[in-house]
Amino acid sequence: LERALEWRYVEGDEALVAELLALLQYVDVPQERLFSVYRTYDRLQQASVRGVAPLARARGDGDPVRRIGYLSADFRDHVMGKLMLPVVAAHDRARFEIRAYALAPPENSDAVTAQWKKAVDEFVNLAAQDDRAAAEAIAADDLDLLVDLMGHSSHARPGILRYKPARVVATHLGYHGALGLSQVDWKITDRYADTAASARWQLEALLPLDTCVLPLRRVPGVPDETLSRAALGLPEGAVVFGAFVGVLKLSQRCVGVW
Repeated sequence: LERALEWRYVEGDEALVAELLALLQYVDVPQERLFSVYRTYDRLQQASVRGVAPLARARGDGDPVRRIGYLSADFRDHVMGKLMLPVVAAHDRARFEIRAYALAPPENSDAVTAQWKKAVDEFVNLAAQDDRAAAEAIAADDLDLLVDLMGHSSHARPGILRYKPARVVATHLGYHGALGLSQVDWKITDRYADTAASARWQLEALLPLDTCVLPLRRVPGVPDETLSRAALGLPEGAVVFGAFVGVLKLSQRCVGVW
């Protein structure tokens, strides 16, 4: 860990630093050290597009937000795909044009993918295109807002965002850290997931929702005697914490707070 944090990364190491950022989500490192990695990542990404103008057309004063795009490799039977589907389906289609930009190959499609295709105006697969070509395809749609749903999670393509393919770029949900890219304007969050004090440790500005940052689905309860407090040896009046994640995602500090 120390060697990875202290390593002198050079131009061309962007993918390596992105992998480090993904893995650091499983390690409890001080915020200032994590912020240093974000800044390193941004430095390398900006060097890779030195002299390249943003692809998105400038937004005029008073222009309404009309075209919205979502970028992900997980428009499928995946936690992100299932959580965001009802949110996107609820958009006012009389006011907004909605596009989904898929990073996964067509053969990864499933029944949830079919629902996504019905929920948006256009479903575009970018899997076969490199970052520049994918960014150009997105920019050609003249988006007012592009929402990245990947961050540095598996199969993410943050290199697309470095070309600024939409007038406003936000990151949300698929990854609970920041991206570490100057081209990303906002990190969608809430006042519990990110406090005002944490803003200084991220390049993206915080955009807190009034509601929970996680669009949780309603799941009906199922009677099961084996899940009772008594059967599990839990006191009737105790607060019970449940986390449906791999154990690596629970830091010792988090468990200690609980």
